[in-house]
Amino acid sequence: MTKCPTCGAASPAANQTPQNSEAEIVLRIPERHFPLMRKTFREMEMKLGMYGLGELANTLKPYGAFFNKDFDKLRYFDDGALGMVMHGVTAGYPAAVRITEEDDKRFASPERGERVAVHVDFTFPDGRVKPMAVAEHATPEAAAWFTDYIADLCARLSPAEQNAVHHDTQESEALNGK
Repeated sequence: MTKCPTCGAASPAANQTPQNSEAEIVLRIPERHFPLMRKTFREMEMKLGMYGLGELANTLKPYGAFFNKDFDKLRYFDDGALGMVMHGVTAGYPAAVRITEEDDKRFASPERGERVAVHVDFTFPDGRVKPMAVAEHATPEAAAWFTDYIADLCARLSPAEQNAVHHDTQESEALNGK
């Protein structure tokens, strides 16, 4: 057995695991990955619950809670599509929010109030515009908030002008849906 040079306490034998020595992982997740993490935690909670593993599902809740900022507005938007929007913005593709009437009128009712569809249109270097549907039934208030959110996001996360658009084949194919 060896002793700690600072306090003189005996350290455990090399082949013996000390008690209360659980490992811990600390993650720093960039804002552009928040939708992906939110989707991951929500889907895992749901799957674990469906498999009858409610205790494990509940264990995930505190970790997923970190990604619930602005949930009252973001709940109308698809996290997978938002993840792709983040990818497009950080890759340097100019993005513009387009709000249209709700595509499916079957869901319209006076109790629900007015709903709109929200798309993000990316402009490619050759001038083509690729639309991405991010919400089908958002409230007009959530859509207006989202417009400001994307404008702020583009201002903060778009690469510098000289690096504005990456011509990486994988990024272009991902945004083109290939």
